[in-house]
Amino acid sequence: MMWTQPDPRARRACRRGTVSIVMLVVTLTLLLFAALAIDFTYVRTTQFELHNAADAAAHAALVELRRSGDQRAATQLGQELGELNVAAGEHVTIDSSAFTYGEWDYASSTFLPGSALTNAVRVRADRSEAVPDGPVALLLGPMFEFDSADVAADAVGAFRSRDVMLVLDVTGSFLEEMNDAAAAVVLFLDEMNSRRLPNDRIGLNTFTGGSQMVTTLREIDGNYSSIRSTWYGDGRLNKDPRKTRGLTNCYQTACGNRSYCGSMYRRNIPGSWMQSCNMVGDDGVSGWTSQGPGLRVARQHLDTNDTYGNTKVIVLISDGRPTCPGYSNSENNPCALARAAYAYSQADAAYASGTNIFTVSMNTSRSTAQEAFMASLVRGYGKAYNTARSSDLQEILLEIAQSIPIALVE
Repeated sequence: MMWTQPDPRARRACRRGTVSIVMLVVTLTLLLFAALAIDFTYVRTTQFELHNAADAAAHAALVELRRSGDQRAATQLGQELGELNVAAGEHVTIDSSAFTYGEWDYASSTFLPGSALTNAVRVRADRSEAVPDGPVALLLGPMFEFDSADVAADAVGAFRSRDVMLVLDVTGSFLEEMNDAAAAVVLFLDEMNSRRLPNDRIGLNTFTGGSQMVTTLREIDGNYSSIRSTWYGDGRLNKDPRKTRGLTNCYQTACGNRSYCGSMYRRNIPGSWMQSCNMVGDDGVSGWTSQGPGLRVARQHLDTNDTYGNTKVIVLISDGRPTCPGYSNSENNPCALARAAYAYSQADAAYASGTNIFTVSMNTSRSTAQEAFMASLVRGYGKAYNTARSSDLQEILLEIAQSIPIALVE
């Protein structure tokens, strides 16, 4: 038999055919991975968009729940705000059934649906066969018989429980306004109790030159009646000599007839259960007005009793700038300026430990200098309030009590 040399052109053609098949397989594989990568990115982007919608819905629902306490109204507002968001090129649709109200347990970081104390809402935004918008249409998936994908995202919004210390000016100059101030802090307590969250706590300290604790930080739930009784007392007016219990001005014990005391201070202001008007301040100066010790006592008490997850708040109520005895101008002298600087430092220290400060400046003779000083003590998300009418204190404190921060926790 004669051996025949193979035709090289045939071998090359065979190799070309083999390479073509391999290239086809490789190309199809690359297309498959490219399609998967593109569609995976598209699905992940859609999921982020749905999560933003759920976040917005949960946040809006909590704002309305805080304002009205009405879950139906909260759900409606949550839907309206959530559906302003776009996912996969279309406005998101969130059904009312997607809202679940319950309790967020900060200690265990878990959501407890249907809890008696409601401080949280969980919202689901999704694109699936179960919702009107349907699943997300894939871009390249149909090439491989994958037409769509179900995509969903949950968000949980929760109120943070509050630790609030009220810091109240009880100096003699606050004599005429004290009745309204006492009524205002009682209303503040009432509001916090009516919308209390799990572990909400409240306390109160007063100040003149120094500061004294009246009510240590205690949970409102279970202690509301006793705290209210301490603050409201017998309900008598501040200057009523029959008053035996409740918040009132400081008690004058050591002023006597010293010239700097003034006629208002030469009488005993009813309320011997309150601190002395002549209490020595942190600077060693007796009496008059120093907001710094009030801030210090409140800050230290909040820090000592800090609870994980709670928002720390100080509400400072005062009718004047720092003052000192023995000067012709009690507000512009080295002692008073040092007291002002001390108040700034205590506000800074409070903020450094995570405490937010609201201030309420109340003075029948409006003073821009006083208002500026009080505003300078605001920290965090706090706010400065000014009024010349003590009757406004109730409305102001009510607004502060309703200023509950919201945390999107999941």
